[in-house]
Amino acid sequence: MVPGVIQIEALAQLSGKLIEVTVFDNDRRWVWPILSIVRKAKFRRFVRPGDTLHVETKVLSVRQFDSKPDRGAVTMEHRTVNQEGADVFSCECVHILQVREAAVPV
Repeated sequence: MVPGVIQIEALAQLSGKLIEVTVFDNDRRWVWPILSIVRKAKFRRFVRPGDTLHVETKVLSVRQFDSKPDRGAVTMEHRTVNQEGADVFSCECVHILQVREAAVPV
């Protein structure tokens, strides 16, 4: 079985990269997306080695912090299905963002 923590980590990595690239494409700024909160996590089926997972992600909100203009938060809803189209896992994640000074990606 694939532990739930690995599934959450995979979502966090994928979401973080998606946020980072999207902000760069729109604003030409690089950000550090950091997973801050996982809410409403539901594991519906076991994931076994060899399963193919498809992740659907929806942005629920984007906001900039008034007190720190170089920071903000993105709330996303995730749904994961297996190769048969069955729901496997779903959650809501909040990523905190901080603008990076470097203009070049690592």
